[in-house]
Amino acid sequence: MPTIRAALDGLRDSDDVVFVEVTEPGEHVEVAKSGGSIVVDVDDAGETVHVSTPIRAISSTVDQLAAASSNSL
Repeated sequence: MPTIRAALDGLRDSDDVVFVEVTEPGEHVEVAKSGGSIVVDVDDAGETVHVSTPIRAISSTVDQLAAASSNSL
């Protein structure tokens, strides 16, 4: 988990950035860091998806998983 925590700390402190952008005829996918969140946007002919998750929520989930894992040992 230390590697994941370090990556999340780096993301939290970094500038906004687009990690992946795919544009094809009729569809567009983008994964980015915007503000304090990871944002996934998908647009295609059949549907549109927008997911934005705060990095602090991801960090909290990782902490909870690590605690649960250490408690089960």
